[in-house]
Amino acid sequence: MAIGALDQYFRQRITQDIRRRVTACFVAVTPEKDIAGDYTLASASPVLAEPQLRPRCIG
Repeated sequence: MAIGALDQYFRQRITQDIRRRVTACFVAVTPEKDIAGDYTLASASPVLAEPQLRPRCIG
C-alpha cells in the first residue's frame, strides 16, 4: 500500500505542481531503478500561524 501511495503522489500531485511551476522535484534512483529518495522544492511556504490582528484607532 505504501508503494501505491508514493506512486500516486508522484503521478498526480508532483506532476501537477511541476506543470503549474510551483515545485521542483528531484529523485535519487538506484542502479536497479528503485527510488532511493526524493526532495521537493516549493516556490512558496505554508503559513504556520495566522497573524494576530489587533483593532486600532485611526484619526
